[in-house]
Amino acid sequence: MTPIDKALADLASSESLNISATARAYGIHPSTLNRRWNGRSTSKEDALYDRRFLNKQQERSLLDYINELSKRSAAPTPAMVSTFASQLAGRAPGHCWVSRFVNRHRSELDSGYLNNLDLKRHQADSVYSYEVYFNTVNQKIQQYQIQEDNIYNMDEKGFLLGRLNKVRRIFSKDLKGSGKLLGAAQDGSRDWVTIAATICADGTALAPLLIYQSEAGTIQDTWLKDFTPEEQDCFFSSSPNGWTSDEIGSKWLHELFDKRTAAKARRNWRLLFVDGHGSHVTTEFLQKALEKKILIAIYPPHTTHRLQPLDVGCFSPLATYYGQFLEAFTNDSEGLTRMSKKDFFKLFWLAWQKAFTEANIKSSWKKTGLVPWCPSVVLNKLRQQPVRNEEHLGRLSSSPPIDWDSPTAKRSIRKAVNRAVNKKTKKLLSKLTEELLSTKAQLTLAKIEKKKVVEALRAAQKSHKRGKKLIEEFRASEGSGAIVFSPTKVRKLLDLQKAREQAKEQQKVNKALKHQQAITARELKAQEAQQKKDDKAAASIAKKKAAADAKVIKKATREALKAQKQREKESEVVNRRPRGRPAKQMSLKKPPIPARQPLAQIPPNQQSSRSGRTIKRPAHLLGD
Repeated sequence: MTPIDKALADLASSESLNISATARAYGIHPSTLNRRWNGRSTSKEDALYDRRFLNKQQERSLLDYINELSKRSAAPTPAMVSTFASQLAGRAPGHCWVSRFVNRHRSELDSGYLNNLDLKRHQADSVYSYEVYFNTVNQKIQQYQIQEDNIYNMDEKGFLLGRLNKVRRIFSKDLKGSGKLLGAAQDGSRDWVTIAATICADGTALAPLLIYQSEAGTIQDTWLKDFTPEEQDCFFSSSPNGWTSDEIGSKWLHELFDKRTAAKARRNWRLLFVDGHGSHVTTEFLQKALEKKILIAIYPPHTTHRLQPLDVGCFSPLATYYGQFLEAFTNDSEGLTRMSKKDFFKLFWLAWQKAFTEANIKSSWKKTGLVPWCPSVVLNKLRQQPVRNEEHLGRLSSSPPIDWDSPTAKRSIRKAVNRAVNKKTKKLLSKLTEELLSTKAQLTLAKIEKKKVVEALRAAQKSHKRGKKLIEEFRASEGSGAIVFSPTKVRKLLDLQKAREQAKEQQKVNKALKHQQAITARELKAQEAQQKKDDKAAASIAKKKAAADAKVIKKATREALKAQKQREKESEVVNRRPRGRPAKQMSLKKPPIPARQPLAQIPPNQQSSRSGRTIKRPAHLLGD
């Protein structure tokens, strides 16, 4: 604590206020103490935070959010932290802000490269699940009186022949800058070789089994040119894809594991830990194991990164040493020699001898809490919670809300508040401001997390659910993740397999019946459709016939009307008489027209018209 902080604490606790005397007692100028006491100035730390990108409350909220993400094995990248900070402040931070932020909180934060972890493995990290696993294993060990030298672990690991690890190199700056040098050349061979390794809790290892990739299913002599049976103990097999299979797993159990461990076990039970791969949980594999007095223990799903000794302490150095020897092989040939299967065994055996040492094997069993028996080695890693460092909380900052970006505006507002309010009100306002800032920062980060959760749920809803494997269904029926296949459990597994096969057969019958019903329904529907089609065609024909009949009738009617009109017309022509004449009888003959008399013989009072008719003149005109 600085002298001025001690002086302020002394003034706060003293009954009589004497700023000058207190300042002299602590060697401080009275005006400096007076300004600090009355709130007209702040400490250098607070003044520094006023000029920082985020205030104390926002940084505290960001630290808590990073801690929460780290607990979920989702530690953010620098770009993500920069995005969080920009959403808190409302503007983008500087280029080096994230590194300065990490250095400022070095007691709580660190940065570096982390190994990637599958999400399912992280979700499987449950204290309860691990406790059930250790209780189950301990119960079986006590029940069958299994000794430490009869506890084994077997697992597979795959190798790509020409895959190099990323290492630091020295290269030409000009070539790198020009873009011509993109990376280190590697062989690029994608041939796959699987290693089946077995270790014992007493620090020994059984001979490894190498499974080569071969479409023909054979082992070529050239692949084993560096193998010396008198000096090197190793088994070889092949498969089309270079992976293990049910047949290879069964042969491994009988010809390698049982023959190499039966003499040491004598009549005692042996415990073999496997990871639940399909070739390890077949009924044939489990039945053969029980015949040889071998208990098969299956790890809980997605937990081998913590519980399996081979994964914890052996496979990682094996891959590292193999990468080193492959790097040396490539460097010796200067990239001119291609890596092939005939070169693999030589490099693998060197890496095997360095990785599978007695000390390394025993350390692997110790880290998993099995030998010596100490489950707390694993459980304490999950129970430990990071301790929150209260040192950084300190005295809360009086920084104003994040919307006030200008430092000048901040100082002006603080001075105005100091002049307008008394000391108690000032403290209350400061506390309310701090709570507001903290709440606002937490709400901003909560919105970010809510958005991520919604996107994750949408993605999960789109994924299709697949049917469970036999071992998963058996886990569900047992109600625990860890399984040790005792004779009782093997019988249960066989019953479950039988019930599953019967269910499949019944499903096939139901499917066939449903298929037949669907065919019958389609045929019936087709018949109905055909009947409708025929009815429609018959109705169409009847309609067309009716239309044709109606057309004939209409034509006959029209012709009859036309004939009638023609007859009427002819009758009208026959019966027509000239205008002003009486109608003539057809049967009467015309009277002969009398011959005209000469004009001299016509009386003077009689005249005739052009037609020969006599024109009678009135009597009063006759005298004219």
